[in-house]
Amino acid sequence: MHIHALDDRFAIKLFTDGAWDNGVAGAGAVLQSTADGAPVVAEIQVPEYLLSHWARGGQMQLISQLELFPVLVALATWGPEFAGRRIICFMDGVRDALIKGSSPLSDHFVMLSMIAWISRRYQLTLWFTRVASESNPADKPSRARAGEAAKELGGDFKVGQQDAIFLQRTD
Repeated sequence: MHIHALDDRFAIKLFTDGAWDNGVAGAGAVLQSTADGAPVVAEIQVPEYLLSHWARGGQMQLISQLELFPVLVALATWGPEFAGRRIICFMDGVRDALIKGSSPLSDHFVMLSMIAWISRRYQLTLWFTRVASESNPADKPSRARAGEAAKELGGDFKVGQQDAIFLQRTD
C-alpha cells in the first residue's frame, strides 16, 4: 500500500449522508473531484431487502447502517475512477467506526470490511471527518431532494444504482 501524502493533485471531497425519517430510508452523496468542476450529486437508492435484513430481530433504528451505506456505495462506484487518489470523506455520523475500521455490530463490520477492501483494491488514501448535519451538502440527496441540491451547488444530478456487483441481490 502506498501513502500519497505528497500527491499534489486536488484532494477529492466526498460528502455522504443517510436518513431514517418516520420509517423512510434515504442515502445520498456529493462528490467534488476537481477544484473548479461541478460536483456530482447522487441520490442512492436503498434496496428494501437490505432494510429488511438490517431490521431483522425487530431493530427499529437503522440510521447507523444508513450512514455507512452511502460511503460504501460511493467508494464502490467511484473508487476505480479515482484509484491512487486522496479522498476526504465528510459525514455527520459513524465517523469513529470508519476511522477504526471495525465494529462489534455485524452489519457495520461487513460494510466496514467492504470499504477497507475497496480502499486497498484501488489504493485510496481515505480521511474520515465529521461535518455538522446542517452543513452537509449530502443531506438533501439523502432525503430525495438531490435535484434541489444539485441546482444549489451548480452540480450534476445522478441517481445511484448500486452497480457494484457485490451490492446486488443474488437470489
